[in-house]
Amino acid sequence: MVKLFLVLAGFFMSSELVWSMAASGLLKSILGANYAFAQPQCIFLVTIIIFYFRIAGLHVKNGLCSVCAAFLSVGLYEYFTTYLGDGHRGYAFQQFIFGFLYPVLLVLTLAGMTAERRLLFLRWFYIGYCAYLLVALFLLFVVDDIFIRQFDSYGLGGALISLRYQELDKNLFLLVLGNANKQSNYLIMGILLGPYLIGIEGEEKGWTNRDLVIFRLFVMLATLVLLVLFSRAAMFLLPIALYLNRRHLFMVSRRSLFLCLAGIVLLSIKFFDVFAVMANYLLFGEYLDDIPQGFLGTFHQRTDQWSEIGPLLSDQAVFLHGLGVGTYGLLRAGSEHAGTHNLFLDHLLASGLYGVIVLITIVATGTILSLIKRDLRLIVGYIFFVTLSFREYSFSYLYVTSMGGLFFMLLAFLTFDGSLKK
Repeated sequence: MVKLFLVLAGFFMSSELVWSMAASGLLKSILGANYAFAQPQCIFLVTIIIFYFRIAGLHVKNGLCSVCAAFLSVGLYEYFTTYLGDGHRGYAFQQFIFGFLYPVLLVLTLAGMTAERRLLFLRWFYIGYCAYLLVALFLLFVVDDIFIRQFDSYGLGGALISLRYQELDKNLFLLVLGNANKQSNYLIMGILLGPYLIGIEGEEKGWTNRDLVIFRLFVMLATLVLLVLFSRAAMFLLPIALYLNRRHLFMVSRRSLFLCLAGIVLLSIKFFDVFAVMANYLLFGEYLDDIPQGFLGTFHQRTDQWSEIGPLLSDQAVFLHGLGVGTYGLLRAGSEHAGTHNLFLDHLLASGLYGVIVLITIVATGTILSLIKRDLRLIVGYIFFVTLSFREYSFSYLYVTSMGGLFFMLLAFLTFDGSLKK
């Protein structure tokens, strides 16, 4: 019974994004504001609370417990700040549940499990993610003709770049995957941390050769989806993630490396026009016939936005205690969902210094511990997290998805638990 639950929970864990983006319209019309609590995470939360001691027990390392408590306190602090202020209490509660409580309880449950059960759950998470990506790609290339229309208009390179700029409700591919930048964050972290999570690094107890096949399939699908989403920051980080996992993906030898490089050169020559369009977008922010935005691209707009926050933070009460969840979005754009495109500034505005200090402490401590362990993959994991946080990262996108918080806590689990082989 426990194994069946772990298989189903792992397989459907990535489905929360479909539930949030594609199903929310229907559920919201029926359930109103309570639609969020029909999320798959809620079912899993209740199950964890009921069966936690039976499945796992409290065999968790003190370091991981401390990190989980600190991280959870940020969400709780922001909820009470919102409750006592003028923010959106409902969204603050949802952010606490989905962005903080669910990732923490899931990680504590994984930490308390045996290695075999933990790897069973994470194996099926990657299988479920593969199925999810396959459905999205099927919708893009078979069901929806938007890619063909873009290809006819702009060629292959232009079609790849332009897909992410289509209206969400008119693009089944994006409707299923959700926000392009957010989904790219999850895929990059999933590729980078995969060998540890799925047990193939060090051949963790319970690992089989099938897990290597699953991971390779996930990397192949994730890379294709990342190419279609074409988020610039993710595209720059992707080669790093692939390089660190090279021995799990390729037969590493001088001959194979030479053949790979030669293949890339030949493809570049054969499809020069395609590569030129993509390279101009990556390096100079040039979107088809638009004026190039330079290497930083839309980052210029975000730095301008951040400079506008100064007057708010000059208020000592806001700087120390925050405005609560959703208040900044209401003040700037009339929507609680609008943010700063900077995770640290979002939490500085929501909870004042407390939230930012706690998050920075977790990241700094995790990085130092990773350096002590000489674990390059974990060091890069924290670098990726900070980099993506300055681009667009949230623990609970739309206040209901949990993948951002989950991957952050999985990174903390790999760093502070110490039960996995490194």
